[in-house]
Amino acid sequence: MGTERAVFLSSVSQGLEPYREAVYRAIEGLDGYHCVRMEDFGARDMDSDNFCRARVADCDVFVGILGHQYGSVHPRSGKSYTEREYDAALEAGKTRLLFLEPDDFPVQAHLIEDDSRRGRQRAFRDRVQNDRQVTFFVSEEQLASKVQQAIHNCKERLEKQMNSSPVHESGRTWLLFPWVFYSAAQRYDTGVAILNVSQDPSGTNQQVGGITLYFYQDAVPIVHRVSPVMPGGKFTTVLSVIPSMPEWFSGYLIAICDFCPARGIAQLMPDRDIKKGSLYIAELLRREPSLSVPAKD
Repeated sequence: MGTERAVFLSSVSQGLEPYREAVYRAIEGLDGYHCVRMEDFGARDMDSDNFCRARVADCDVFVGILGHQYGSVHPRSGKSYTEREYDAALEAGKTRLLFLEPDDFPVQAHLIEDDSRRGRQRAFRDRVQNDRQVTFFVSEEQLASKVQQAIHNCKERLEKQMNSSPVHESGRTWLLFPWVFYSAAQRYDTGVAILNVSQDPSGTNQQVGGITLYFYQDAVPIVHRVSPVMPGGKFTTVLSVIPSMPEWFSGYLIAICDFCPARGIAQLMPDRDIKKGSLYIAELLRREPSLSVPAKD
């Protein structure tokens, strides 16, 4: 990602199109920021929920626009896809900026949902307002301006995250995932989660740091760099969303975490179904691995 910060834009897909476009233009107009949005994802041979949650975890900032629609519901969790994206940002310790339509904001007749979904959206809005300082908007222009202002206000915190160097303070953690597998044709994927466990009641020195993933199938690894993970946060992904990942991959993964301690788990998923998969815990490497070979990003 370099020094460019990624901002994930989250909302329902219908009814907020002009507001999403205004926010997209506002973020893209900021030097050093890039907006990640579903309109640009294109076709993917994978579950959209896992893909979006992985993209949330890989971004630096989460921007949520909440109207009065709950939207489509994830069949297993019973939560809307928008609320699950918010959960992913919360779990990963991401900066979360929330913008809400006021209570009396008019909703087009064909977008009015049933009582059950309206009730769930009210609960989601209440949850967000209890969790974060939110702001309200009444127009596209006002929303765009408020998003830019909010990102500017958290710039100092983001710079501290990007510039933190716990490597020189308390060390790194090296994790080995001995087997990861991905096959687009066979619909087989591997999920990876890495947790920053430097936040605990025992007084561990809390650290913020990024992660570099090295996927080995041959002598030259595929390298993927992850934005900083906060203490108590986690990074999650699946192999199918890693840039440059081939249509078939069978190998191992070494994760270098710029914080200590870190722990990792992997989920092997036939048919991309988490219920069918097997789970294992990543191994802790006791010495720094040799990664001096040329890398392909």
